[in-house]
Amino acid sequence: MPSNGKKEPIEDLKDKLHSFFGPRDPQKKKDALPPKTHFSIWYFLIAFLLFIYLQQCFLSRKVETIPYGQFKQALTEGNVSKLTIGPENITSTLTGREKKPGQQFTTILPFVLAAIGEAAGSVGDPCPEHLFIIERSKNANIVVYDANRGPAGDFVASEPVVAYWLLNAEKGQREELNVVERKHAYGFDVTPGDTPGTYAMTFKASRKRPLTILMLNGCLVATALIGGHNGILRRIFVQAKDDSIRPEVEYIELFGESVATGGLLYEKFVPGK
Repeated sequence: MPSNGKKEPIEDLKDKLHSFFGPRDPQKKKDALPPKTHFSIWYFLIAFLLFIYLQQCFLSRKVETIPYGQFKQALTEGNVSKLTIGPENITSTLTGREKKPGQQFTTILPFVLAAIGEAAGSVGDPCPEHLFIIERSKNANIVVYDANRGPAGDFVASEPVVAYWLLNAEKGQREELNVVERKHAYGFDVTPGDTPGTYAMTFKASRKRPLTILMLNGCLVATALIGGHNGILRRIFVQAKDDSIRPEVEYIELFGESVATGGLLYEKFVPGK
């Protein structure tokens, strides 16, 4: 120790550590916990915090984001369970022979209703296979409306839209509309739109709800007002009474997604009202 009474730096540091961790009053030393007890408490706290951290890192499942095409493939193979459909995404669990069975995942929705209804395109195709479809309460047969594409992927100007039956109630074969269906129930007219490259489409059964056929984000789509919002039409459902010579339509439902936000749109209405 120096002659001036000052302690060496190391001795001073030891005294500070001792005063910080040890009992400050020598008279209270008898009432304080023994050093071994102090060590046991700190060891327990550190072990507990480490256990919580490891549990959060390794034991809790993280929600993984996967491409929409991968979700469609897993859905087709039956490797999806516990579907939760939100306005912009799907949350679910992988099952079966997937690499991570039980892994939760989320995927962004381009148009979930069409995918669940098998109106989507092939797996991995970012664009839908059909412009839209019409489903009926009578049976599983649907009327399909497709964009008639040329070699460059754009519309064939002479016939930009084609319609036909998919007989899902039978063997899923394609069948053309008959003359009456083309002129009345499912027939339509298509004319060039106000904007170059677009077309205006109206149903012959009702011209009150025109559609616009155009290229949007690299995909050919049909847009219309759905619930007062500009949306991409994906599916139409017709509820009708078939107990008469001429079926009476009770109501019509429109399903689609918002052009602005991508959120799902829905509207139900009674024709003529």
